[in-house]
Amino acid sequence: MRRERDARLTLAVMAAAVLAAPAAWSDTVDFDGETREIAARCGPAVVALTCQATLSQGGRRVPMAFYGTGVVVSEDGLVVTSTTVIPPDATAIQVWFRGGSVASAELVATDKETESAVVRATSDAKLVHVDLADSSKAWVGQRAYTFGNPFHVIEYDGQVATSVGVVSGIYEMVDNGDDSNQSTYASLVLETDAAVNPGSDGGPLLDERGRLIGVISLGFQRERGLGTAIPLHRIRERIEALRALEIHPTVQAGEGHPVGAAFAKAAARIAPAVVWMEIERAPEEPYKPERQPMTGLEMQEQALRKMMDRPDALATGIAIAGGEYILTSAFHVRHQKEAEWKEGDAPLIKKILVHAEGLAEPVEATVVARNDPYDVALLKPARKLPAAVELESWDNPRWGQFVAALGRHRGSEGVTLSTGILSAPERNHLLIRVHQTDAMMNYANLGGPVIDLTGNLAGIASFVNPESDLGLNSGVGVFTDVGTIRRILPDLEKGETTRKPPLPFLGVGAWMGDDPARGARVATIYKESAAFKAGVLPGDTILSVDRNPIGEWADLVRVITGKTIGQEIEFEVLRGEETHVLKATLGRRP
Repeated sequence: MRRERDARLTLAVMAAAVLAAPAAWSDTVDFDGETREIAARCGPAVVALTCQATLSQGGRRVPMAFYGTGVVVSEDGLVVTSTTVIPPDATAIQVWFRGGSVASAELVATDKETESAVVRATSDAKLVHVDLADSSKAWVGQRAYTFGNPFHVIEYDGQVATSVGVVSGIYEMVDNGDDSNQSTYASLVLETDAAVNPGSDGGPLLDERGRLIGVISLGFQRERGLGTAIPLHRIRERIEALRALEIHPTVQAGEGHPVGAAFAKAAARIAPAVVWMEIERAPEEPYKPERQPMTGLEMQEQALRKMMDRPDALATGIAIAGGEYILTSAFHVRHQKEAEWKEGDAPLIKKILVHAEGLAEPVEATVVARNDPYDVALLKPARKLPAAVELESWDNPRWGQFVAALGRHRGSEGVTLSTGILSAPERNHLLIRVHQTDAMMNYANLGGPVIDLTGNLAGIASFVNPESDLGLNSGVGVFTDVGTIRRILPDLEKGETTRKPPLPFLGVGAWMGDDPARGARVATIYKESAAFKAGVLPGDTILSVDRNPIGEWADLVRVITGKTIGQEIEFEVLRGEETHVLKATLGRRP
Protein backbone atom coordinates (compact mmCIF):
# COMPACT_ATOMS: atom_id res chain seq x y z
CA MET A 1 0.00 0.00 0.00
CA ARG A 2 1.07 3.60 -0.53
CA ARG A 3 2.98 5.24 2.29
CA GLU A 4 1.30 8.60 1.58
CA ARG A 5 -2.26 7.49 2.00
CA ASP A 6 -5.72 8.91 1.86
CA ALA A 7 -7.00 9.32 5.43
CA ARG A 8 -10.37 7.92 4.39
CA LEU A 9 -8.88 4.56 3.42
CA THR A 10 -6.74 4.30 6.53
CA LEU A 11 -9.76 4.86 8.75
CA ALA A 12 -12.10 2.71 6.69
CA VAL A 13 -9.81 -0.31 6.54
CA MET A 14 -8.96 0.00 10.22
CA ALA A 15 -12.65 -0.08 11.10
CA ALA A 16 -13.20 -2.91 8.64
CA ALA A 17 -10.28 -4.68 10.18
CA VAL A 18 -11.71 -5.80 13.49
CA LEU A 19 -9.62 -3.80 15.89
CA ALA A 20 -10.97 -5.64 18.91
CA ALA A 21 -8.93 -8.52 20.29
CA PRO A 22 -10.06 -11.95 19.04
CA ALA A 23 -12.00 -14.04 21.52
CA ALA A 24 -10.42 -16.77 23.61
CA TRP A 25 -11.71 -20.12 22.48
CA SER A 26 -12.26 -22.47 25.37
CA ASP A 27 -11.20 -23.33 28.89
CA THR A 28 -10.52 -26.87 27.67
CA VAL A 29 -8.37 -25.94 24.67
CA ASP A 30 -4.78 -24.68 24.94
CA PHE A 31 -5.57 -21.65 22.81
CA ASP A 32 -2.42 -19.76 23.69
CA GLY A 33 -0.25 -22.82 23.18
CA GLU A 34 -1.61 -23.47 19.70
CA THR A 35 -1.23 -19.84 18.71
CA ARG A 36 2.29 -19.65 20.10
CA GLU A 37 3.28 -22.74 18.11
CA ILE A 38 1.91 -21.33 14.84
CA ALA A 39 3.45 -17.91 15.51
CA ALA A 40 6.84 -19.41 16.40
CA ARG A 41 6.89 -21.65 13.34
CA CYS A 42 5.33 -19.35 10.74
CA GLY A 43 6.18 -15.88 12.05
CA PRO A 44 9.77 -15.90 10.73
CA ALA A 45 8.39 -16.49 7.21
CA VAL A 46 6.37 -13.27 7.34
CA VAL A 47 8.24 -10.22 6.02
CA ALA A 48 7.82 -6.50 5.46
CA LEU A 49 8.21 -5.27 1.91
CA THR A 50 9.08 -1.78 0.68
CA CYS A 51 9.59 -0.41 -2.81
CA GLN A 52 9.39 2.63 -5.05
CA ALA A 53 6.80 2.90 -7.84
CA THR A 54 4.82 5.52 -9.72
CA LEU A 55 1.14 6.34 -9.40
CA SER A 56 -1.21 8.21 -11.74
CA GLN A 57 -2.49 11.42 -10.19
CA GLY A 58 -4.18 14.17 -12.18
CA GLY A 59 -3.00 12.75 -15.47
CA ARG A 60 0.67 12.52 -14.50
CA ARG A 61 2.90 9.87 -12.97
CA VAL A 62 3.97 10.61 -9.40
CA PRO A 63 6.74 8.64 -7.61
CA MET A 64 5.51 7.03 -4.40
CA ALA A 65 6.85 4.81 -1.62
CA PHE A 66 4.93 1.58 -0.99
CA TYR A 67 5.03 -0.81 1.94
CA GLY A 68 3.14 -3.82 3.27
CA THR A 69 3.52 -7.49 4.09
CA GLY A 70 4.60 -10.66 2.28
CA VAL A 71 5.18 -14.29 3.15
CA VAL A 72 8.08 -16.55 2.13
CA VAL A 73 6.81 -19.70 0.41
CA SER A 74 10.06 -21.43 -0.60
CA GLU A 75 13.47 -21.89 0.97
CA ASP A 76 15.11 -20.22 -2.04
CA GLY A 77 13.33 -16.92 -1.31
CA LEU A 78 10.03 -16.74 -3.22
CA VAL A 79 7.77 -14.22 -1.47
CA VAL A 80 4.05 -13.89 -2.22
CA THR A 81 2.37 -10.50 -1.72
CA SER A 82 -0.11 -8.09 -3.32
CA THR A 83 0.25 -5.53 -6.09
CA THR A 84 -0.93 -2.93 -3.56
CA VAL A 85 2.46 -3.58 -1.90
CA ILE A 86 4.63 -4.37 -4.95
CA PRO A 87 3.14 -2.74 -8.09
CA PRO A 88 4.14 -4.00 -11.56
CA ASP A 89 6.67 -1.15 -12.03
CA ALA A 90 8.22 -1.55 -8.56
CA THR A 91 11.92 -0.76 -8.10
CA ALA A 92 14.27 -0.74 -5.12
CA ILE A 93 12.41 -3.69 -3.57
CA GLN A 94 13.56 -4.59 -0.07
CA VAL A 95 12.56 -7.47 2.19
CA TRP A 96 12.64 -6.88 5.95
CA PHE A 97 12.83 -9.97 8.13
CA ARG A 98 11.70 -10.30 11.71
CA GLY A 99 14.69 -9.43 13.87
CA GLY A 100 16.01 -6.63 11.68
CA SER A 101 17.88 -8.14 8.71
CA VAL A 102 17.15 -6.68 5.26
CA ALA A 103 17.62 -8.18 1.80
CA SER A 104 17.11 -6.86 -1.70
CA ALA A 105 14.65 -8.61 -4.02
CA GLU A 106 13.74 -8.85 -7.67
CA LEU A 107 10.25 -8.89 -9.13
CA VAL A 108 9.29 -12.33 -10.48
CA ALA A 109 5.67 -11.84 -11.54
CA THR A 110 2.54 -9.77 -10.99
CA ASP A 111 -1.07 -10.51 -11.91
CA LYS A 112 -3.62 -7.74 -12.26
CA GLU A 113 -6.66 -10.06 -12.13
CA THR A 114 -5.79 -11.48 -8.70
CA GLU A 115 -3.92 -8.40 -7.50
CA SER A 116 -0.96 -10.61 -6.62
CA ALA A 117 2.80 -10.33 -6.90
CA VAL A 118 5.79 -12.61 -6.34
CA VAL A 119 9.33 -11.44 -5.62
CA ARG A 120 12.52 -13.38 -4.89
CA ALA A 121 14.61 -12.29 -1.92
CA THR A 122 18.39 -12.46 -2.24
CA SER A 123 19.77 -14.79 0.43
CA ASP A 124 22.69 -17.20 0.73
CA ALA A 125 20.88 -19.18 3.42
CA LYS A 126 17.78 -21.31 3.20
CA LEU A 127 14.80 -19.27 4.36
CA VAL A 128 12.05 -20.26 6.74
CA HIS A 129 8.86 -20.60 4.68
CA VAL A 130 5.24 -21.69 4.91
CA ASP A 131 3.64 -24.48 2.89
CA LEU A 132 0.77 -23.92 0.48
CA ALA A 133 -2.71 -25.38 1.12
CA ASP A 134 -5.64 -26.12 -1.18
CA SER A 135 -7.75 -23.02 -0.56
CA SER A 136 -10.50 -24.34 -2.84
CA LYS A 137 -11.41 -26.61 0.09
CA ALA A 138 -11.54 -23.80 2.68
CA TRP A 139 -14.79 -23.65 4.67
CA VAL A 140 -16.72 -21.18 6.81
CA GLY A 141 -15.86 -21.71 10.47
CA GLN A 142 -12.35 -22.96 9.71
CA ARG A 143 -9.77 -21.58 12.11
CA ALA A 144 -7.54 -18.98 10.47
CA TYR A 145 -4.57 -16.76 11.33
CA THR A 146 -3.57 -13.39 9.93
CA PHE A 147 0.01 -12.07 10.07
CA GLY A 148 0.97 -8.57 9.10
CA ASN A 149 3.03 -5.40 9.29
CA PRO A 150 0.55 -2.74 10.51
CA PHE A 151 2.23 0.56 11.37
CA HIS A 152 5.62 -0.92 10.30
CA VAL A 153 5.81 -3.30 13.27
CA ILE A 154 8.31 -5.54 11.42
CA GLU A 155 10.70 -2.76 10.36
CA TYR A 156 10.46 -0.72 13.56
CA ASP A 157 10.10 -3.40 16.24
CA GLY A 158 11.31 -6.62 14.63
CA GLN A 159 7.98 -8.29 15.40
CA VAL A 160 5.10 -9.69 13.37
CA ALA A 161 1.50 -8.83 14.30
CA THR A 162 -0.57 -11.99 14.71
CA SER A 163 -4.31 -12.52 15.09
CA VAL A 164 -6.57 -15.55 15.20
CA GLY A 165 -10.18 -16.02 14.14
CA VAL A 166 -12.07 -18.07 11.58
CA VAL A 167 -12.87 -18.00 7.89
CA SER A 168 -16.07 -16.02 8.41
CA GLY A 169 -17.31 -16.00 4.81
CA ILE A 170 -16.59 -17.25 1.31
CA TYR A 171 -18.24 -15.17 -1.40
CA GLU A 172 -17.83 -13.14 -4.55
CA MET A 173 -16.71 -9.56 -3.88
CA VAL A 174 -19.40 -7.49 -5.61
CA ASP A 175 -18.87 -4.08 -3.98
CA ASN A 176 -15.23 -3.48 -3.13
CA GLY A 177 -15.27 -1.13 -0.15
CA ASP A 178 -11.95 0.49 -1.03
CA ASP A 179 -12.73 3.54 -3.18
CA SER A 180 -9.14 4.80 -3.26
CA ASN A 181 -8.17 2.74 -6.34
CA GLN A 182 -5.64 0.80 -4.29
CA SER A 183 -7.72 -2.36 -4.54
CA THR A 184 -9.92 -3.15 -7.51
CA TYR A 185 -10.26 -6.90 -6.96
CA ALA A 186 -13.85 -8.15 -7.39
CA SER A 187 -14.03 -11.91 -7.34
CA LEU A 188 -13.94 -14.81 -4.87
CA VAL A 189 -12.61 -13.94 -1.40
CA LEU A 190 -12.02 -15.66 1.89
CA GLU A 191 -13.30 -13.35 4.62
CA THR A 192 -11.94 -13.57 8.17
CA ASP A 193 -12.86 -12.14 11.54
CA ALA A 194 -9.19 -12.19 12.54
CA ALA A 195 -7.63 -8.72 12.55
CA VAL A 196 -6.60 -7.07 9.27
CA ASN A 197 -5.15 -3.54 9.36
CA PRO A 198 -3.47 -1.09 6.99
CA GLY A 199 0.01 -2.46 6.28
CA SER A 200 -1.20 -6.07 6.49
CA ASP A 201 -2.11 -6.19 2.80
CA GLY A 202 -0.07 -8.82 0.99
CA GLY A 203 0.27 -10.81 4.22
CA PRO A 204 -0.79 -14.41 4.72
CA LEU A 205 -4.08 -15.93 5.75
CA LEU A 206 -3.05 -19.27 7.22
CA ASP A 207 -5.13 -22.29 8.18
CA GLU A 208 -4.82 -23.95 11.58
CA ARG A 209 -1.89 -26.04 10.34
CA GLY A 210 -0.02 -22.85 9.41
CA ARG A 211 -0.46 -23.36 5.67
CA LEU A 212 -1.14 -20.50 3.27
CA ILE A 213 -4.73 -20.32 2.00
CA GLY A 214 -4.97 -16.67 0.99
CA VAL A 215 -3.21 -13.32 0.51
CA ILE A 216 -4.69 -10.41 2.45
CA SER A 217 -6.33 -7.71 0.33
CA LEU A 218 -7.09 -4.04 0.95
CA GLY A 219 -10.59 -4.66 -0.39
CA PHE A 220 -13.63 -5.34 1.76
CA GLN A 221 -17.31 -5.82 1.13
CA ARG A 222 -18.93 -2.61 2.37
CA GLU A 223 -21.91 -4.13 4.18
CA ARG A 224 -19.63 -6.73 5.81
CA GLY A 225 -16.65 -4.48 6.60
CA LEU A 226 -14.34 -7.38 7.51
CA GLY A 227 -10.90 -8.26 6.23
CA THR A 228 -10.64 -10.41 3.12
CA ALA A 229 -7.98 -12.51 1.43
CA ILE A 230 -7.66 -13.56 -2.20
CA PRO A 231 -7.72 -17.39 -2.28
CA LEU A 232 -4.36 -18.99 -3.00
CA HIS A 233 -5.76 -21.38 -5.59
CA ARG A 234 -6.91 -18.40 -7.69
CA ILE A 235 -3.45 -16.80 -7.47
CA ARG A 236 -1.70 -20.09 -8.18
CA GLU A 237 -3.71 -20.52 -11.38
CA ARG A 238 -2.33 -17.21 -12.63
CA ILE A 239 1.33 -17.25 -11.53
CA GLU A 240 3.55 -19.98 -12.93
CA ALA A 241 6.25 -19.69 -10.25
CA LEU A 242 3.74 -20.86 -7.63
CA ARG A 243 2.46 -23.80 -9.63
CA ALA A 244 5.86 -25.48 -9.24
CA LEU A 245 5.42 -25.57 -5.43
CA GLU A 246 3.74 -28.49 -3.70
CA ILE A 247 0.13 -28.00 -2.62
CA HIS A 248 -1.04 -29.59 0.65
CA PRO A 249 -4.58 -30.40 1.81
CA THR A 250 -6.22 -28.09 4.30
CA VAL A 251 -8.33 -29.31 7.21
CA GLN A 252 -11.48 -31.06 6.03
CA ALA A 253 -14.76 -29.24 6.48
CA GLY A 254 -16.23 -29.67 9.95
CA GLU A 255 -13.00 -31.05 11.41
CA GLY A 256 -9.98 -29.47 13.07
CA HIS A 257 -10.37 -26.93 15.85
CA PRO A 258 -13.43 -27.96 17.91
CA VAL A 259 -15.09 -24.54 18.23
CA GLY A 260 -15.01 -23.68 14.54
CA ALA A 261 -16.04 -27.21 13.60
CA ALA A 262 -18.98 -27.12 16.02
CA PHE A 263 -20.14 -23.75 14.72
CA ALA A 264 -19.84 -24.91 11.11
CA LYS A 265 -22.14 -27.86 11.83
CA ALA A 266 -24.55 -25.73 13.86
CA ALA A 267 -24.69 -23.09 11.11
CA ALA A 268 -25.40 -25.74 8.47
CA ARG A 269 -28.42 -26.89 10.48
CA ILE A 270 -29.95 -23.44 10.90
CA ALA A 271 -28.91 -22.04 7.49
CA PRO A 272 -32.11 -23.07 5.61
CA ALA A 273 -34.11 -20.76 7.90
CA VAL A 274 -31.74 -17.79 7.39
CA VAL A 275 -33.28 -15.62 4.67
CA TRP A 276 -31.91 -12.71 2.68
CA MET A 277 -34.02 -9.76 1.59
CA GLU A 278 -33.92 -7.17 -1.16
CA ILE A 279 -35.43 -4.00 0.27
CA GLU A 280 -36.41 -1.21 -2.10
CA ARG A 281 -36.37 2.14 -0.33
CA ALA A 282 -37.10 5.70 -1.29
CA PRO A 283 -33.84 7.50 -2.14
CA GLU A 284 -31.90 8.64 0.89
CA GLU A 285 -30.48 12.14 1.08
CA PRO A 286 -26.71 11.81 0.58
CA TYR A 287 -24.43 13.25 3.22
CA LYS A 288 -22.91 16.56 2.13
CA PRO A 289 -20.01 18.05 4.06
CA GLU A 290 -20.52 21.65 5.11
CA ARG A 291 -17.54 22.94 3.19
CA GLN A 292 -14.54 22.08 1.04
CA PRO A 293 -11.65 21.67 1.40
CA MET A 294 -11.80 19.77 4.68
CA THR A 295 -9.17 19.40 7.37
CA GLY A 296 -7.70 15.97 8.08
CA LEU A 297 -9.96 15.57 11.11
CA GLU A 298 -13.02 16.52 9.07
CA MET A 299 -12.05 13.98 6.42
CA GLN A 300 -11.80 11.29 9.08
CA GLU A 301 -15.20 12.22 10.49
CA GLN A 302 -16.68 12.12 6.99
CA ALA A 303 -15.10 8.72 6.38
CA LEU A 304 -16.58 7.37 9.61
CA ARG A 305 -20.01 8.70 8.69
CA LYS A 306 -19.79 7.25 5.19
CA MET A 307 -18.69 3.91 6.61
CA MET A 308 -21.68 3.81 8.96
CA ASP A 309 -24.24 4.85 6.33
CA ARG A 310 -26.65 2.13 5.26
CA PRO A 311 -25.20 0.33 2.21
CA ASP A 312 -27.39 -0.67 -0.72
CA ALA A 313 -27.21 -4.36 0.09
CA LEU A 314 -29.18 -7.42 1.10
CA ALA A 315 -30.58 -7.70 4.62
CA THR A 316 -30.66 -10.85 6.75
CA GLY A 317 -33.57 -12.33 8.67
CA ILE A 318 -34.64 -15.60 10.28
CA ALA A 319 -37.86 -17.47 9.47
CA ILE A 320 -40.00 -18.56 12.44
CA ALA A 321 -43.43 -20.06 13.19
CA GLY A 322 -43.14 -22.79 10.57
CA GLY A 323 -42.20 -20.26 7.89
CA GLU A 324 -45.24 -18.02 8.44
CA TYR A 325 -43.17 -15.10 9.75
CA ILE A 326 -39.70 -13.55 9.54
CA LEU A 327 -37.78 -11.79 12.31
CA THR A 328 -35.24 -9.13 11.42
CA SER A 329 -33.86 -5.81 12.65
CA ALA A 330 -36.39 -2.96 12.87
CA PHE A 331 -33.71 -0.70 11.35
CA HIS A 332 -33.96 -2.58 8.06
CA VAL A 333 -37.67 -1.88 7.58
CA ARG A 334 -38.55 1.61 8.85
CA HIS A 335 -41.04 2.73 7.44
CA GLN A 336 -43.38 0.86 5.13
CA LYS A 337 -46.65 2.70 5.78
CA GLU A 338 -47.11 6.17 4.28
CA ALA A 339 -49.14 7.25 7.31
CA GLU A 340 -46.17 6.58 9.62
CA TRP A 341 -43.61 8.41 7.56
CA LYS A 342 -42.69 12.07 7.97
CA GLU A 343 -39.92 14.31 6.67
CA GLY A 344 -36.58 13.45 8.29
CA ASP A 345 -37.49 9.84 9.02
CA ALA A 346 -35.66 6.82 7.67
CA PRO A 347 -36.54 6.26 4.00
CA LEU A 348 -39.91 4.80 3.11
CA ILE A 349 -39.93 1.09 2.28
CA LYS A 350 -41.39 0.42 -1.15
CA LYS A 351 -40.97 -3.35 -1.54
CA ILE A 352 -39.42 -6.30 0.30
CA LEU A 353 -38.43 -9.42 -1.65
CA VAL A 354 -37.45 -12.47 0.40
CA HIS A 355 -35.02 -15.13 -0.82
CA ALA A 356 -34.64 -18.45 0.96
CA GLU A 357 -33.15 -21.86 0.37
CA GLY A 358 -35.72 -23.99 -1.43
CA LEU A 359 -37.50 -21.04 -3.06
CA ALA A 360 -37.36 -21.01 -6.85
CA GLU A 361 -38.35 -17.33 -6.89
CA PRO A 362 -38.31 -14.65 -4.19
CA VAL A 363 -41.58 -13.85 -2.45
CA GLU A 364 -42.83 -10.44 -1.39
CA ALA A 365 -43.19 -9.62 2.31
CA THR A 366 -44.83 -6.90 4.36
CA VAL A 367 -43.99 -5.46 7.75
CA VAL A 368 -46.46 -6.61 10.41
CA ALA A 369 -45.02 -4.51 13.26
CA ARG A 370 -41.82 -3.28 14.88
CA ASN A 371 -40.45 -3.04 18.38
CA ASP A 372 -38.01 -0.15 18.01
CA PRO A 373 -36.57 -0.25 21.56
CA TYR A 374 -35.37 -3.84 21.00
CA ASP A 375 -34.67 -3.30 17.27
CA VAL A 376 -36.91 -6.20 16.25
CA ALA A 377 -39.38 -6.36 13.37
CA LEU A 378 -41.87 -9.04 12.33
CA LEU A 379 -42.48 -9.59 8.61
CA LYS A 380 -45.13 -11.66 6.84
CA PRO A 381 -44.08 -13.35 3.57
CA ALA A 382 -46.70 -13.74 0.85
CA ARG A 383 -46.45 -17.49 1.25
CA LYS A 384 -45.02 -19.93 3.74
CA LEU A 385 -41.25 -20.35 3.62
CA PRO A 386 -39.67 -23.82 3.30
CA ALA A 387 -37.75 -23.81 6.62
CA ALA A 388 -37.96 -22.11 10.00
CA VAL A 389 -36.63 -22.24 13.55
CA GLU A 390 -38.56 -22.53 16.77
CA LEU A 391 -38.21 -19.86 19.46
CA GLU A 392 -37.15 -22.19 22.23
CA SER A 393 -35.82 -20.95 25.55
CA TRP A 394 -32.13 -20.08 25.71
CA ASP A 395 -31.36 -20.88 29.30
CA ASN A 396 -28.68 -19.53 31.61
CA PRO A 397 -26.66 -17.22 29.35
CA ARG A 398 -23.25 -16.78 30.93
CA TRP A 399 -20.10 -14.79 30.37
CA GLY A 400 -17.60 -16.49 28.07
CA GLN A 401 -20.20 -18.66 26.34
CA PHE A 402 -19.42 -19.13 22.65
CA VAL A 403 -21.81 -17.45 20.21
CA ALA A 404 -21.79 -16.71 16.48
CA ALA A 405 -23.66 -14.21 14.31
CA LEU A 406 -24.93 -15.58 11.00
CA GLY A 407 -25.67 -13.58 7.88
CA ARG A 408 -26.41 -13.86 4.19
CA HIS A 409 -24.45 -12.32 1.36
CA ARG A 410 -25.02 -11.98 -2.35
CA GLY A 411 -22.65 -14.30 -4.17
CA SER A 412 -22.28 -16.71 -1.24
CA GLU A 413 -23.60 -20.24 -1.39
CA GLY A 414 -23.89 -20.47 2.40
CA VAL A 415 -24.18 -18.30 5.44
CA THR A 416 -21.45 -16.10 6.86
CA LEU A 417 -20.26 -16.81 10.39
CA SER A 418 -18.69 -14.33 12.81
CA THR A 419 -17.63 -16.01 16.04
CA GLY A 420 -17.01 -14.75 19.54
CA ILE A 421 -18.13 -15.02 23.12
CA LEU A 422 -20.90 -13.61 25.26
CA SER A 423 -18.80 -10.79 26.64
CA ALA A 424 -21.37 -9.03 28.86
CA PRO A 425 -24.74 -10.69 29.56
CA GLU A 426 -27.77 -8.58 30.49
CA ARG A 427 -26.43 -5.17 29.47
CA ASN A 428 -28.54 -2.09 30.14
CA HIS A 429 -28.33 -0.56 26.64
CA LEU A 430 -30.45 2.44 25.70
CA LEU A 431 -32.64 1.66 28.71
CA ILE A 432 -33.44 -1.89 27.62
CA ARG A 433 -31.77 -5.25 28.33
CA VAL A 434 -29.57 -6.89 25.68
CA HIS A 435 -26.58 -9.22 25.56
CA GLN A 436 -23.16 -8.01 24.43
CA THR A 437 -20.79 -10.07 22.28
CA ASP A 438 -17.41 -9.59 20.63
CA ALA A 439 -18.64 -11.47 17.54
CA MET A 440 -18.43 -8.98 14.68
CA MET A 441 -21.73 -7.24 13.91
CA ASN A 442 -22.29 -5.49 10.59
CA TYR A 443 -25.07 -4.56 8.16
CA ALA A 444 -24.91 -7.95 6.46
CA ASN A 445 -25.63 -9.98 9.61
CA LEU A 446 -27.85 -7.36 11.29
CA GLY A 447 -31.24 -8.98 11.89
CA GLY A 448 -29.76 -12.44 11.45
CA PRO A 449 -29.61 -15.17 14.09
CA VAL A 450 -27.09 -15.38 16.90
CA ILE A 451 -26.54 -19.01 17.87
CA ASP A 452 -24.62 -21.00 20.45
CA LEU A 453 -22.27 -23.94 19.82
CA THR A 454 -25.12 -26.43 19.60
CA GLY A 455 -27.08 -24.34 17.11
CA ASN A 456 -29.69 -23.07 19.56
CA LEU A 457 -31.09 -19.66 18.68
CA ALA A 458 -29.79 -17.15 21.25
CA GLY A 459 -31.32 -14.07 19.63
CA ILE A 460 -30.97 -11.75 16.65
CA ALA A 461 -28.20 -9.24 15.91
CA SER A 462 -29.34 -5.69 16.60
CA PHE A 463 -28.40 -2.01 16.85
CA VAL A 464 -26.07 -1.59 13.87
CA ASN A 465 -26.98 1.77 12.35
CA PRO A 466 -25.45 5.18 11.60
CA GLU A 467 -26.58 6.58 14.96
CA SER A 468 -25.15 3.70 16.98
CA ASP A 469 -22.29 4.39 19.37
CA LEU A 470 -21.16 0.78 19.04
CA GLY A 471 -19.67 1.04 15.56
CA LEU A 472 -19.35 -1.50 12.78
CA ASN A 473 -17.38 -4.62 13.75
CA SER A 474 -16.10 -2.84 16.85
CA GLY A 475 -16.00 -5.95 19.04
CA VAL A 476 -18.87 -4.45 21.03
CA GLY A 477 -21.98 -5.86 19.37
CA VAL A 478 -25.32 -6.57 20.98
CA PHE A 479 -28.19 -8.93 20.31
CA THR A 480 -31.78 -9.09 21.48
CA ASP A 481 -32.18 -12.47 23.18
CA VAL A 482 -34.80 -15.06 22.31
CA GLY A 483 -36.51 -14.71 25.71
CA THR A 484 -37.23 -11.05 25.01
CA ILE A 485 -38.42 -11.89 21.50
CA ARG A 486 -40.83 -14.51 22.86
CA ARG A 487 -42.18 -11.90 25.29
CA ILE A 488 -42.77 -9.17 22.67
CA LEU A 489 -43.89 -11.49 19.84
CA PRO A 490 -47.63 -11.56 20.72
CA ASP A 491 -47.84 -7.76 20.37
CA LEU A 492 -45.90 -7.91 17.09
CA GLU A 493 -48.27 -10.57 15.74
CA LYS A 494 -51.21 -8.27 16.60
CA GLY A 495 -49.60 -5.53 14.52
CA GLU A 496 -48.69 -3.34 17.49
CA THR A 497 -45.59 -1.23 16.83
CA THR A 498 -43.69 -0.07 19.93
CA ARG A 499 -41.63 3.10 19.56
CA LYS A 500 -40.61 3.72 23.17
CA PRO A 501 -39.45 1.16 25.71
CA PRO A 502 -41.92 0.46 28.54
CA LEU A 503 -39.83 1.68 31.47
CA PRO A 504 -40.36 1.91 35.23
CA PHE A 505 -40.98 5.44 36.48
CA LEU A 506 -40.37 6.96 39.90
CA GLY A 507 -41.59 10.40 38.88
CA VAL A 508 -38.91 12.86 39.96
CA GLY A 509 -37.06 15.60 38.06
CA ALA A 510 -33.38 16.49 38.53
CA TRP A 511 -32.12 19.51 40.48
CA MET A 512 -30.39 21.90 38.06
CA GLY A 513 -28.30 23.82 40.62
CA ASP A 514 -25.15 22.74 42.44
CA ASP A 515 -24.91 18.99 42.92
CA PRO A 516 -25.00 17.68 46.49
CA ALA A 517 -21.94 15.97 47.93
CA ARG A 518 -23.74 12.68 47.49
CA GLY A 519 -27.12 11.52 46.28
CA ALA A 520 -29.61 12.75 43.67
CA ARG A 521 -31.36 16.00 44.62
CA VAL A 522 -34.98 16.28 43.48
CA ALA A 523 -36.37 19.47 41.95
CA THR A 524 -39.84 18.37 40.82
CA ILE A 525 -42.27 15.57 41.50
CA TYR A 526 -44.73 14.44 38.84
CA LYS A 527 -48.33 14.45 40.03
CA GLU A 528 -49.79 11.03 40.85
CA SER A 529 -46.39 9.38 40.26
CA ALA A 530 -44.82 6.78 42.57
CA ALA A 531 -42.68 9.49 44.20
CA PHE A 532 -45.73 11.75 44.68
CA LYS A 533 -47.64 8.95 46.41
CA ALA A 534 -44.61 8.06 48.55
CA GLY A 535 -44.36 11.63 49.86
CA VAL A 536 -41.17 12.85 48.17
CA LEU A 537 -40.80 16.66 48.38
CA PRO A 538 -38.86 19.15 46.22
CA GLY A 539 -35.36 19.58 47.63
CA ASP A 540 -35.16 16.00 48.94
CA THR A 541 -31.94 14.16 48.15
CA ILE A 542 -32.26 10.43 47.38
CA LEU A 543 -29.35 8.64 49.07
CA SER A 544 -30.10 4.99 48.30
CA VAL A 545 -32.60 2.67 46.58
CA ASP A 546 -33.04 -0.84 47.97
CA ARG A 547 -29.76 -0.27 49.86
CA ASN A 548 -27.93 0.59 46.61
CA PRO A 549 -26.07 3.86 47.33
CA ILE A 550 -26.87 6.77 45.00
CA GLY A 551 -23.83 8.97 44.39
CA GLU A 552 -25.31 11.15 41.64
CA TRP A 553 -28.35 11.48 39.40
CA ALA A 554 -27.02 8.97 36.84
CA ASP A 555 -26.92 6.32 39.58
CA LEU A 556 -30.60 6.88 40.30
CA VAL A 557 -31.49 6.53 36.59
CA ARG A 558 -29.44 3.34 36.31
CA VAL A 559 -30.99 1.73 39.40
CA ILE A 560 -34.59 2.66 38.56
CA THR A 561 -34.36 1.52 34.91
CA GLY A 562 -32.99 -1.78 36.20
CA LYS A 563 -36.27 -2.37 38.04
CA THR A 564 -39.63 -3.47 36.63
CA ILE A 565 -42.96 -1.69 36.32
CA GLY A 566 -45.06 -2.44 39.41
CA GLN A 567 -42.04 -3.33 41.57
CA GLU A 568 -42.00 -1.98 45.12
CA ILE A 569 -38.84 -0.17 46.17
CA GLU A 570 -37.54 1.20 49.46
CA PHE A 571 -35.44 4.35 49.30
CA GLU A 572 -33.75 6.71 51.71
CA VAL A 573 -34.02 10.49 51.33
CA LEU A 574 -32.27 13.36 53.09
CA ARG A 575 -34.64 16.20 53.97
CA GLY A 576 -32.85 19.05 55.68
CA GLU A 577 -30.84 17.41 58.46
CA GLU A 578 -33.08 14.33 58.72
CA THR A 579 -33.23 11.09 56.75
CA HIS A 580 -36.47 9.31 55.90
CA VAL A 581 -37.11 5.80 54.54
CA LEU A 582 -39.92 5.76 51.97
CA LYS A 583 -41.59 3.05 49.92
CA ALA A 584 -43.04 3.33 46.41
CA THR A 585 -44.50 1.13 43.71
CA LEU A 586 -42.93 2.05 40.39
CA GLY A 587 -45.25 3.16 37.61
CA ARG A 588 -44.78 3.21 33.84
CA ARG A 589 -42.81 5.98 32.20
CA PRO A 590 -45.15 8.20 30.14
